[in-house]
Amino acid sequence: MIKKLLLKSAAYLFLAGIYLVCSNSSVCSADEQNVMEASIELHLAYSELNKGQIEEAIASFDKAISLDDKNALAYVGLGKAYSRKGDFEEAIASFDKAISLDDKNALAYVGLGYTYARKGDFEEAIASFDKAISLDDKNALAYVGLGNIYSRKGDFEEATVSYNKAISLDDKNALAYVGLGNIYSRKGDFEEAIASFDKAISLDPQNAFSHYSLGLTYISLNENDLAIEQYNILKGLNKNLAEQLQNKIKLE
Repeated sequence: MIKKLLLKSAAYLFLAGIYLVCSNSSVCSADEQNVMEASIELHLAYSELNKGQIEEAIASFDKAISLDDKNALAYVGLGKAYSRKGDFEEAIASFDKAISLDDKNALAYVGLGYTYARKGDFEEAIASFDKAISLDDKNALAYVGLGNIYSRKGDFEEATVSYNKAISLDDKNALAYVGLGNIYSRKGDFEEAIASFDKAISLDPQNAFSHYSLGLTYISLNENDLAIEQYNILKGLNKNLAEQLQNKIKLE
């Protein structure tokens, strides 16, 4: 709460400085002031989204849009927030609005892809990721998304190609290594799975899915003590995943 207040205070101090400049010159119109204020709200919204404060982020994105309804990035962020909330229809509507404002916005198509994937609509997800890649073939997240879809469909060869492409574009992408690890684990190649999960954790120690997947792999190897270590880490990252892992440890 204190960090959030400090962030908002800093943002509004910056905004106050902008208004001070504008009030002492003729260069800032009312519309320009709205656009600048919308930029501040957008910064706050993405900060809240990154911290998992979904409702607060939605409110901030809505505020940014009320100030500047032509800002495609605000709709992309709103779509991400609704998607994480599980409100897929609102998420799709937000991404579609972003695309209507900027049909070259690869981020909007990536967001659509992940949302359709969460809905279980794999064909629409693949089409969205493919469109994102056609607009920006350096977008690693689009390839990770494709890898996730192919993996869930059981097409491990295509999934591996997609994850490796993501890594070639961004070798710091922990999610790609998690995806590869899950494929290796499902194929019974636990040594490679552990190496992939360890790599993901080295890149992003706060990624709960890496620890969860590593814990599942240790359970498959009957290494419950090591699985418990991952459970203890997970308790501080994602209580839901921690409980799921704990239940699987008890069942073994």
